[in-house]
Amino acid sequence: MKPPRVRGRALAGISVALGVLAFIFIPLFAQEVRALAWARSKAGLLLVPILYFMVELIFGASVPDLAGRWDTLPRWQQYVCGAFVLAVFTILFLVLMLHAGE
Repeated sequence: MKPPRVRGRALAGISVALGVLAFIFIPLFAQEVRALAWARSKAGLLLVPILYFMVELIFGASVPDLAGRWDTLPRWQQYVCGAFVLAVFTILFLVLMLHAGE
């Protein structure tokens, strides 16, 4: 049974990455805005492992296992699912951008 071990690893990975983010940002809130802007630009690199481990946490399988399952789908299902995911994230991005512009 892989899922409990995968989910435990995912929780640990997310916790470590969020801890590093907190370690970067908390001391900078007392400093200048320029230092905070520098940290925000570097914090984007930490979002990659957070997203990777969140996928493992949500689906209960490692990312390579999910890729293997994706490859076994027929092409038309890959296109439909891919278009759906792309549409959802595009709408989410546009809503967030509009909200940030207010």
